[in-house]
Amino acid sequence: MAKLNILGGSGEGRSLNVNASRSINLYPDLDADPESKAVISLTKTPGCSMWGAVGAGPNRGQHPFNGLNFVVSGSELRSLDASKVLSPLLGTLLTVTDRVSMKDNGLLASGIGGNQLIIVDGQAGYIYEAVAGTFTQISSPGFPLNPTHVEYIDGYFIVTNDTMAASASELYDGTTWNALATTPVQSAPDNIKNLVSVYQQLLFLKEFTAEFFYDTGTPTTSGFPFSRVSGGVLPYGIAAPWSLCRGIGSVFWLAQVWTNNTGEFIGPVILNGAVVTPIGSPAINYRMSLWTDIVNVFAYCYSEGGHNFVVFTSPGDNQTFVYDAATQMWHERSTYTDNPYQINRHVGNSYAFFNGAHLLGDYQSGNIYQMRSDRVTDHGLPMVCVRRTNHIFDGSELDNLFVTQLQLDVDIKVRPGTATAVAALSGDAVLSCTVTNPGFDYVVDPQIVLVPVDGNGSGATATAIAGGGGVQSITVTAGGSGYTQEPQVVLVDNPIKPTIGLASSTDGGDTWSNERIKVVGKRVVFNRLSKARDKVWQIRFSDPASLVLLGGYGEVDK
Repeated sequence: MAKLNILGGSGEGRSLNVNASRSINLYPDLDADPESKAVISLTKTPGCSMWGAVGAGPNRGQHPFNGLNFVVSGSELRSLDASKVLSPLLGTLLTVTDRVSMKDNGLLASGIGGNQLIIVDGQAGYIYEAVAGTFTQISSPGFPLNPTHVEYIDGYFIVTNDTMAASASELYDGTTWNALATTPVQSAPDNIKNLVSVYQQLLFLKEFTAEFFYDTGTPTTSGFPFSRVSGGVLPYGIAAPWSLCRGIGSVFWLAQVWTNNTGEFIGPVILNGAVVTPIGSPAINYRMSLWTDIVNVFAYCYSEGGHNFVVFTSPGDNQTFVYDAATQMWHERSTYTDNPYQINRHVGNSYAFFNGAHLLGDYQSGNIYQMRSDRVTDHGLPMVCVRRTNHIFDGSELDNLFVTQLQLDVDIKVRPGTATAVAALSGDAVLSCTVTNPGFDYVVDPQIVLVPVDGNGSGATATAIAGGGGVQSITVTAGGSGYTQEPQVVLVDNPIKPTIGLASSTDGGDTWSNERIKVVGKRVVFNRLSKARDKVWQIRFSDPASLVLLGGYGEVDK
């Protein structure tokens, strides 16, 4: 039985007949040990569980500061602490939709800082003073109109507003802006789209170029505190202002250049020093170039388990592509709606790393989820994992191949539920059950067993309701009698028998056979597969369990 080349990342490009491979909610993992069983495997992407909620949404931005996670949801600014306690309303923005840019200038109690959080939303700027607890709209005459992005560097807030100008605040004071502390960024006549502090310098990302500025020490009463680095101009601009993200010691964005009097899309790039390097394959760049809403693409970076992910989402095109800097391979992520065969964008609309947790804001609500590799659903919704293989064909003679048997080598684990609850008595009967920990990854209601702790009492029954991945409530349906102590509430998981589906295509992935379903064992065996010159398989898994796909083996005849 031969090992078949069925693993990899997403490589589908211009023609399915060239490369049909896609990995959706599965990311490639490489093992450096050549003696390992699987040098490459596919692992299920992290799922999400409920962490908190702020307002009705949409979640427009998050920023950890002063031991709190500040969140803009709709027009509201609120915060959550490490115990997930929601603050009262801290402030109200003039706008209710679109993304916001947020930065802080540190805490004075830490030695130096301004105790301020700044927010800009495209219409106005706002300052939340963390110690005083005050929220004000910036009214200083030198503050730019319609500010879109903000960065912090060397004690200054730097704001841009989709023009060629940048403005600086006073040192550690985002409420005061001198009109003299404004400068044109004008090596080329294109507008500033975003900015980032990197390598102790400011990098202005413009439509078709980028410019490095350094701190000259100029006081804001005399001018702008930064000047362009000599020769510090890059011939790469940014196609999507919100695609700029910083992580793993680098900066990433979707780049474009000025060619023949128009902008030409380059694709995702990484900045190392002053060198811009494309990271997208021709196939990924092509698929991104088809996006019709590229100006609204956003990105964030995070690291987990030795992998360094850069997540690009196009809201208008309903797609999420993810680059792993550790393997230099791409995959896709999708959040379930109501069709298990539909591929969507991922749920995350904002990202923050707070109190050791990767937090995602929901693009449709005020919910905030914790993203973890040991979560196997998206807040109770199935994670539909799809591996579409590349072509299986006779590379020497292009003859028909007959795969009489396909075995999938998989590692699938169903984890027990983690919800807990306590019971209360009224007399000698069970009155109620209170959920103390809703747990996560519940897709069906667990069964409830009420166990006497001292042998006294019987007849009590209860039912549970699961929702959003956790157990929401438990209702006592019969109180029983004879209980002298509160019984133990045992939540029993309904048994899950994971299955894997397999469909095949003989025309490169344009049309597919009916899906065949097999219950998972250590290996999943499909027999009596059809004959074809060119075969593409689609493997699908959606059960609430972890999944590692180690490979496929087949008996192949001509």
